[in-house]
Amino acid sequence: MVEVHVRADLYQIVDLDQRSNLATISAYIDAWWIDEYIGWNETDFGTLTKIFIPIRWLWKPEFYMYHSVQGRTPDYASDATAEVRNDGRVRIFVPITARSLCPVNVKMMPYGILLHDNV
Repeated sequence: MVEVHVRADLYQIVDLDQRSNLATISAYIDAWWIDEYIGWNETDFGTLTKIFIPIRWLWKPEFYMYHSVQGRTPDYASDATAEVRNDGRVRIFVPITARSLCPVNVKMMPYGILLHDNV
């Protein structure tokens, strides 16, 4: 079993459809884990401790967002890279765009809008 540490940061609400209760968001996923099959002795490579490689070359977890209308969280950007360290730690920081059910409460308008907490 692989323990994956994940953080999702909301960057922008791209669209909010009040009639359909749908929100389109831009966010970043920051995740890291230890891959026991990746690693090297840094002294064998001139003290090289980390490299950056395309994430398409690596195993990576799938992320799911509750209430998503897309099911699985959208695919990683095809040109994204992962930081891989000599101890096997893999870290990704990738942007995503997702659509989610997001009931909107406009009862307090114009003083605030309550959004569903999905990220």
